[in-house]
Amino acid sequence: MQNTTQSTQVKFFDFVTTGVGYINDLRVISKQGGLACKITALVGDANAEPQDKYRFLQLNVTGKLANAQMAVVKKAMDAGKRIFVSFSVGELRPHEFTYEKGEKAGQKGLSLKGRLIKLNYAKADKDVIDLPTIASLAPSAPVEQGTQLVEKPVDTEVPATPPAVEQTAVVLVENEEETFV
Repeated sequence: MQNTTQSTQVKFFDFVTTGVGYINDLRVISKQGGLACKITALVGDANAEPQDKYRFLQLNVTGKLANAQMAVVKKAMDAGKRIFVSFSVGELRPHEFTYEKGEKAGQKGLSLKGRLIKLNYAKADKDVIDLPTIASLAPSAPVEQGTQLVEKPVDTEVPATPPAVEQTAVVLVENEEETFV
């Protein structure tokens, strides 16, 4: 007789997208003890006028890698520097709200919420920030498929300009129970 066990891992498809923008309002979520931030993402043709087209993202920072990266970024933010990043976000979804202040007070607005999975690139003002990688977090730990982000090798040369916004992708990741702000 063969003894079989059933896996209790729940897997799901996650909509992941990448972009570039500025990190704002990095804070600790008191109830959960985790981090959250706002990113003002740039959209549209970089050569067109006006160049300042934005989408506002409210994100929970998830996973060991993203939390370690945000700890490094927080030091630069505390020094008063403006942080420009290339980022990966999962579970992006719309969130309706009502403006409470200003000339739009009482009007409905729309923002996007999601999970910050990782930072691909970061600059504090014009200085490149050396971000932790998966390898630097657990150099001797084996990587299991589907349970960790697998980092691709990258050139050691830092590009003069931030990377362009990439297309979206769907990946299979392990389900994590979370509460969103």
